Amino acid sequence: QVLSFPMEDPFPIEAAMSEPRPNRRLAALAAHVVATSAEAAQAGHGAGRVGFMAACIGEDSRRVVDDVVRVNYTREPLKIAFSDASAADDRYGGSGAVLVLEGELMRPGSGGAVAPASGEMVLVFMHPGGVLSALPIVAALARAGLHVCAMATRYGNNDSTLHLEKVCVDLGAVVKHLREQLRYAKVVLCGWSGGGGLAALYQSLAERPPAEELSRTPAGDVVALRGFPPADGLAIMAAHTGRARILSEWVDPAVTNERDPGANRDAALDVYGPSAPKPPFSAEFVERYRAAQKARIRRITAWARERLTSLDAEATSVGTEDWRRGRRDEAFLVHCTQADLARLDAEIDPNGRSLDSLESLARENHSPVGLARFTTVRSWLSQWSIDDSIADAPKALGNVTVPVFFLVNGADNLVLPQHARDMFDAVQHARKRCHTVKGAGHYYFGQKRELQEAVATTLAWLREEGFMEAKVAQVPDAPLSVENLQAFSAPRLAARLDLRGIDHLALVSSDMARTTRFVCEKLGMPLVKTLELSGGAGDGQHFFFDAGNGNCLAYFWWRIVPPAAPGVASPLPEGRIKSEEDTHTAIGSMNHVAFAVPEGRLAEYRKTLKGRGVKVSMILHHADAPGGYAAKADDASVTWSSFYFRGPDGELFEFTEPPRGLDPAKDIAHAPRTSADLKLR
Repeated sequence: QVLSFPMEDPFPIEAAMSEPRPNRRLAALAAHVVATSAEAAQAGHGAGRVGFMAACIGEDSRRVVDDVVRVNYTREPLKIAFSDASAADDRYGGSGAVLVLEGELMRPGSGGAVAPASGEMVLVFMHPGGVLSALPIVAALARAGLHVCAMATRYGNNDSTLHLEKVCVDLGAVVKHLREQLRYAKVVLCGWSGGGGLAALYQSLAERPPAEELSRTPAGDVVALRGFPPADGLAIMAAHTGRARILSEWVDPAVTNERDPGANRDAALDVYGPSAPKPPFSAEFVERYRAAQKARIRRITAWARERLTSLDAEATSVGTEDWRRGRRDEAFLVHCTQADLARLDAEIDPNGRSLDSLESLARENHSPVGLARFTTVRSWLSQWSIDDSIADAPKALGNVTVPVFFLVNGADNLVLPQHARDMFDAVQHARKRCHTVKGAGHYYFGQKRELQEAVATTLAWLREEGFMEAKVAQVPDAPLSVENLQAFSAPRLAARLDLRGIDHLALVSSDMARTTRFVCEKLGMPLVKTLELSGGAGDGQHFFFDAGNGNCLAYFWWRIVPPAAPGVASPLPEGRIKSEEDTHTAIGSMNHVAFAVPEGRLAEYRKTLKGRGVKVSMILHHADAPGGYAAKADDASVTWSSFYFRGPDGELFEFTEPPRGLDPAKDIAHAPRTSADLKLR
């Protein structure tokens, strides 16, 4: 496919995006993902999406890119030369065993020679058969102030002779160069689409290298699969589990004659013909279709092995001057490889994808381009054979010990959700995270909001795992003099709101009975309200104590809670919040701070904050009702209404309208839990 991109810079960033400090701005963006997701979910739209940026496509090398958020980056051409004894006979041109890989290094700043980057982290993108430097997410991560390296393999944009084992050698050369020559302290492999299986395979080989005798391709060629420098983490993005598996889901099983794909087609399996079932397909038909796809793959594999045996026999049987003596491989065509039922039937492994028309998919299927269309006997065994290719991401990820992040595109029409589930489940350790960007297509083309969410959650994961302890580009705030500070004083602050003080401070208790006795008996604060959280299932409580002047001190108690941890003073970063439980904070921590606003002005203040670029949640109506919320503010069970937002360091704030009058006889209605009920996570 030929993809075209607009050359203008499509970045309508709202007022909040003018914050000149990338770290703070992006932290706020990441923090907002869950708030908007909750709002959209309650409105019936699934996870929310937030506005960001698209890629800058077609930039010249060394061009400085500047957007409204003041994060500049430069594209530097990068060439890496190295020796590989297995390199000579499966690529066009070159100089024997010497290889030169080409790509781009995107770095914050305004250009200059590629200099050592001591202490920095770098993200590495490599795809077995494609060049990724023009992808929207690659440029967006560079715009976020990160170092990003996008390298092509020795095969460039031509995978017809590709050997995945040799691609691992290429990736190893890139990681080695970045560590040893450019002095990057941390390397994170970003496996996008078909690069996901490559990243997983490479890291598995780096951590658990095979025995020397197993360092071969399926065709028997020796490849050095040992001594790879491991990466520090994996980010698997919009990725399938491997080239062989994805082909087994896409290939047309109606083909019975590989030399003439239009002849003798199996009418019962020909979704493009008049006799086969039409979508939605029955489970029985899908199962039979998938089995036939794998059977066709195995027929081609059997033929490839026969041809390989014949070629090897020729090399030893003919005379020394016979041209066939030097023939080690043979090219062939694989027709009709674009026939995935899921592109026609949304009920197969459902997500939010749009479906293709039968006519458009038929044109793809029978066109001269397509997955695995041009290949060779040896290459087929390495990358397309489901029984021979070693690029099986779930199997590889079972050997990986570094942190793994899975970014799933929720409307991907090319990679089904089961691929991500299989890979996530295969990781044997707990340092794994998965985030689905609702509504995102495979490439993010024209999807600025979805692209922002992808970048924000990736950044959140990088911070959580400590990868961003390495320096990233920072643009300092403008300095403030004493004279400047006068503009923030009470008489002159133009942005001042009519706040009424702090409504309540919410802490976390390990034993609500003990806390109640302490606050009431020792501090003299009356108990005014108790709430049972999670619909009364015994999983959580919220007690309020009158702190005077209409203010309250409040405590949460949760059955499942982190242990006491000084310094853990806010909920998990937004990119890691998957459920209500993830908002729980440690015993003795400060969960959030709530401010009271004048009655009747909550929606007005929410609009005001949004207008000032603050990302806010929807208005929630806290109620004595199952689940703890009511749909409308005038519901008789509602105690108060509020919305949430984050501070610049991720701290959680709440604006709340004054509660209705509290009646101890009615509102103190739940026995406090104790430490005996705790379950520390």
